[in-house]
Amino acid sequence: MEVVKENRQDASRIKEQLAEVEDEQATLIERLMDKAIPAAAKEALGRKLAEVEKRRNMLLAGIDGLREQATDDTEGLAGLIRKAIDDARDMLTSAATPELFNRWVDEHFGPLEIGPDGAIHQKQMPPADAEGTAIGYIAGGGFEPPTSGL
Repeated sequence: MEVVKENRQDASRIKEQLAEVEDEQATLIERLMDKAIPAAAKEALGRKLAEVEKRRNMLLAGIDGLREQATDDTEGLAGLIRKAIDDARDMLTSAATPELFNRWVDEHFGPLEIGPDGAIHQKQMPPADAEGTAIGYIAGGGFEPPTSGL
C-alpha cells in the first residue's frame, strides 16, 4: 500500500507543478498579446513560452507514467490476491473430510475454542506441568477418533 500512497503523492506534486506551469503560460501569452511590448521582447517571450510548453509536456508525460505504474501495480496486486485465493482453495480442498479438516486446523492454527461471546479463538494451553486440567477441542489436535490416522 506504500506504493499507492507514494503514487498519489507524486500525482499531487505533479498536478501542483502543472498548475504553476499553466499559470506561467497564461501570463506569457497575455504579455505576447500586449501591443505595448516591443517585437524583440516578444521574441524572448516566445522562446520562454516554448520552454514552458516543454516543461508542461514533461509533467503530462509524468502523469501518464504514474497512471501506467498504477495499472501495473494493480495488476501485480491482483495476481498476488489470485495466488493467495488459489492457495487457500487448495488447502481447503485438501481438508475435504472432517478428519483432514481438523488436522489442517491443528497444523495451521492449533487448538481452537469458542469463547463466552461466541467468538472462535486459539485455545490457551495450560503449562505442561499443570495437573487436573481437562482439555477439550472443537477443532484441531485431539478431535479426531484415535484410529483416524491409521
